[in-house]
Amino acid sequence: MNYRDAYKKILNANIDRSEREYDELIQKLEARAGNVPDRTLLRFKRAQELLHVGTFPVINVVGTNGKGTIAKAIYDASTAFGIDTALYISPHLINYNERIRSSKDNKSNFISNYHLFELIKLIDELECEIAPKYGSFTYFEVISLAASIYFQNLYNEGDIKFVILEAGVGGRFDTTKEIGYSLMSVIASISIDHKSYLGDNIADIAWHKAGIIAANSVVLTLNQNEAYDEIKKETVKKGANLFGPNDLRISSEKEDGSFILKFNNNFIKLNPIQKGPFRRENYSLAAAAMTIILEMTGIKIDVNKLEEALNKSYWEGRMELLKKDPITILDGAHNEDAVTKLYDSFKDRSIISVVAYMNTKEHAKMAGFINRRSKNVIVTTNGDHKSVELDELKRETGASKAFSSPIDAINYAREIALKDDIILISGSLYLVGIVLANRDKIK
Repeated sequence: MNYRDAYKKILNANIDRSEREYDELIQKLEARAGNVPDRTLLRFKRAQELLHVGTFPVINVVGTNGKGTIAKAIYDASTAFGIDTALYISPHLINYNERIRSSKDNKSNFISNYHLFELIKLIDELECEIAPKYGSFTYFEVISLAASIYFQNLYNEGDIKFVILEAGVGGRFDTTKEIGYSLMSVIASISIDHKSYLGDNIADIAWHKAGIIAANSVVLTLNQNEAYDEIKKETVKKGANLFGPNDLRISSEKEDGSFILKFNNNFIKLNPIQKGPFRRENYSLAAAAMTIILEMTGIKIDVNKLEEALNKSYWEGRMELLKKDPITILDGAHNEDAVTKLYDSFKDRSIISVVAYMNTKEHAKMAGFINRRSKNVIVTTNGDHKSVELDELKRETGASKAFSSPIDAINYAREIALKDDIILISGSLYLVGIVLANRDKIK
């Protein structure tokens, strides 16, 4: 098959499909969750070769906490400067097409359901050619291939300058490492997560994350100590240009929440509408990345314009205010470091917690912490088969109530909360997606 002609035909059409057809495709896609990832990345490389895709420039964003926020901030700022850009993130919150978007015509355009639908079907056909030698695709590989096709077509047509790629897990053996060629790697805060795959100490995890670094590229990070040491080793090995904590100088936050980044002789005052415990690090990294991107693209740095773009950038489900009276906040924190910093943001407040965790996480440790920091705990599920069972999570957290419906759990929390209580909903980005999709049902 001539795959290039096949995908161009798909992308030049736009036909409505029924909701039933789309749901069936997604069910088939998600059934791939048990397929074995190819850590050699040979399967993905071969697929891109057959498709003639993956030859566009990219900005890689990796890390444990904050990589989605950073990727979205760079995307928003690039768009503000008139740089047509594309963005790939994971996981989605509500719909799969959220993962793949572009900023053509100064708009944020998700891939259409039809294009995603048909590209996945094309990749299913490609798998027949690939599988005998390389094995079957995982669902992340399928979505990543669809993204690579979509972005390649945009790049070939002159509709984008580069793509911002948020890594899935790790970096060294992550599928996104093989999409395009890397101009820059932004390495966000590193902490313990995905222990079964990345290791149980910071040095091992940083080794995985640093593996995303490409030869002769630029690297930005604010990690320190053993994480920084691993990143520095990789940059030396790859001949990359590293900017670390000594190069990005960040002031403390003022009472109004603002702070100043000094980088490459620029003083950038930031006060993002996005709240959260990692905002200084996340938006400083995004600002530094943008100064380099502007230099690469030959655009004069307008500090005021950059500040405005970054301060307006927002990423759903990260310290998001859902309701007032009482204050109800939704956050995607799903590992110990993120949960600790989230709760430390409200040290002097009475907290009612609504939580759901994936059984792949260190949920017992997080549950114990939340028990100690909460006035009351209510547990629920994220609607996924990997959710911690309600009885188990209730026992671990000492919860007063358990609800299979996250919305019922939140509404109960709002019923029992006093005026000065804060309700914190956290534990899983899948939980975030369910809540956002049903926020109109919150009383």
